[in-house]
Formats: sequence, structure tokens, C-alpha cells
Amino acid sequence: MLDRLLPRLEQTVYLFARTHDGTWHPFHRTFVASGRFDAQLHARAHAAEKPRMAVTYEGVFVGAEEADQFLDTAERFVAAVERMLGVQGAA
Repeated sequence: MLDRLLPRLEQTVYLFARTHDGTWHPFHRTFVASGRFDAQLHARAHAAEKPRMAVTYEGVFVGAEEADQFLDTAERFVAAVERMLGVQGAA
């Protein structure tokens, strides 16, 4: 989903990061601090990054309820980025 949005995001503002965590800070500075993106949604999505990395790279297990919450946050985040960029329904 996000690969469809990335070209549009790059056209909107130049953001460069070398790490997953490094992506969150420029996004916050550019979109959240300016009021263009919901701060609470950004915080929820950013908070999910550490557990997601643990699942992916360390084999940590999360329960179905927690996974559902992460998925809900991810879907809301993508939808909000689509709305912000004017590409609603691109996913």
C-alpha cells in the first residue's frame, strides 16, 4: 500500500531517511508539527514500530488482539496519508 503513496509523498516534500526510525522524525516535523497530520494517530503508529520490528527480526510473538490493534492503526494511518495527499482509495 505505501509504495503507491511514496511517489506522491516525495512530490509533496523531500524526505530522506536511512532507517525505519529515521522516517518518523521528518514525517512528524513536516506533517504533524504543521498540523497537516493527526498527532495522536502518528504517535500510535510510531509506538507500533518497536513491537513490529521485534516480531519481524527477533521472532517475538504478539497475541491476536494486539495484532488487530496494530493492523487497525496501520489502516487508519495509510487512509490518513491518502487523504492528506489527495489520493484517497489508492490502496
